[in-house]
Amino acid sequence: MSKSEKNEYIENPDKDYKLIINSESNDNDDEETILVTAESIQKQSESWMYDALQSFEKGGQQYSVRFNESSSSLSSETTLDTIQELALNAQNDISKIQKINILVRQAENEDDIIGKVHEAVEANLNANVRFSFDNLPKDYDEELKEKTEGIIKRFHKEVNINDVMTTAITSTYDEGNCIQYLRSKKSKGIYHHVIDKYPLGVAILSDYSLNSIPYVLIDTTELTNRLQKSTLKNKKNKPLFFKNTVEEIKNNYPKEVIDAYTSREKYAVLDIRRTGVNRFGNLGRAYGISPVFKALKPKIMLDNCDKSDLVNAKAKAKKIIAQIMRKETMGSSYEKKGLEDMAYAHTCLMAAWGNPTVVYTPPPCVEKVMYIEPSVEFTNENTVKQYRSRMTSALGISFLNTDGQQTVSTANISIKQLMRTLNKIAKRQEVILQRWYEVVLIEENIPIEYCPTPHILDAELLEFEMKKDLAEFLYSKLNCSFRTAYETLDIDFNDEMERRKIEQNNGANEIFVPHPTSYNSSGNEDSLNDGRPEGSINDSKQEYDKNYQQSKVN
Repeated sequence: MSKSEKNEYIENPDKDYKLIINSESNDNDDEETILVTAESIQKQSESWMYDALQSFEKGGQQYSVRFNESSSSLSSETTLDTIQELALNAQNDISKIQKINILVRQAENEDDIIGKVHEAVEANLNANVRFSFDNLPKDYDEELKEKTEGIIKRFHKEVNINDVMTTAITSTYDEGNCIQYLRSKKSKGIYHHVIDKYPLGVAILSDYSLNSIPYVLIDTTELTNRLQKSTLKNKKNKPLFFKNTVEEIKNNYPKEVIDAYTSREKYAVLDIRRTGVNRFGNLGRAYGISPVFKALKPKIMLDNCDKSDLVNAKAKAKKIIAQIMRKETMGSSYEKKGLEDMAYAHTCLMAAWGNPTVVYTPPPCVEKVMYIEPSVEFTNENTVKQYRSRMTSALGISFLNTDGQQTVSTANISIKQLMRTLNKIAKRQEVILQRWYEVVLIEENIPIEYCPTPHILDAELLEFEMKKDLAEFLYSKLNCSFRTAYETLDIDFNDEMERRKIEQNNGANEIFVPHPTSYNSSGNEDSLNDGRPEGSINDSKQEYDKNYQQSKVN
């Protein structure tokens, strides 16, 4: 019988192909048999082709624009009255929000406390994004799920999702508002994406919303003014980017903005599905307000203390020397002015003062020479501590004393409130990101039921230890379910269960065996009889114990 006659034919009713397995054994029975199907080849080819198009296709590239700063201005002197005026109904007045943001940015640049808090937030914020499939249908298609996962991962990489989330969270914290927009561009059958951030003034929150999502308007006039900048040109006098504002808008803004601009409309209404609005402290009104704003009052008081101390320090640095003349210089009846004697005494003193070593013998008309030190008082240390404490408390930072004497070395710092603020902002950003997932999947003709749920990890996972102890207590002491323990740690139970199934099927449990320790074995890797040693069988001893116990009962 020929080799071809020994082949076994297997038909797959679910797939349009036949699998042919050669039943003839190889010379080496230990060799692994690898099956290559037309389907797997096609999948791999499509993956390679897709990656190649992603690498070499430049038609999908999209610019993002940095706007000129708003012309909103404040007086050079910011007082407590200024803060009080800005706080009045600020959430309904975009001009006040813009002025507040100017003050916040200035404080972050110059103030030691506010600036350091901003640096800490920006440097330590953990904005890594993971996602899980929480709402898949019961009879979901595994291949479609894997395709969805690949699309979302590509989207993350293309828009640099970690930087986008970090910018969104820090901007909301610093400015109270962050308005973003998901732009898509299709080139050669592939969708490309970019996420833009629009500043307040260019973007305006309307009075209307849909399912609690506010509609955002783009002021085309303000947009044009903000884009007015000197056009950079090369040696051939050609623009490096865009030749004018019209070309720039047509290449870098969504269709609704382009249509409004070309039609000379004042406002463009952005697509609400693609618009992300993250606000903090809006109190049910249009605009949010930065939590840093509450720290500006004690900051101004500290600034006033610094100004007062600066004036006193300058006064204290003044060297005042008084030369007291004898009263006889003015004559017996005080009719003389004594100017000649005063001039002579002054000249002698200044001549002596100019030498490195001062030896001065005053003329007889001089009674005494004395230093006059200004009597100044610097700001009380307790007053400074009070305002600094108010500032840090407004920023969500507190000091916990155990001995009643707060020092740099003994004070414990608590930033739980600051982390709660950041985590609250991050949770709202998750909702926005999931809505963008839906847009991306619709473009790829993926059913919305396959849309994953994004998760932004808590900043620095500061409360992880507490959550871990709670999960251990719930599971070991209260006998709760695996699901409860996992969800306490913010771990998706369904995803974890699927991973465990995969590990059982592929033999990972046998590979990742815990190393022998004093907790699970004798510590000897070769020991096969771990546990309590078997006792010797002593029938007489057992009989004695039985009789003894019986006698105690009787």
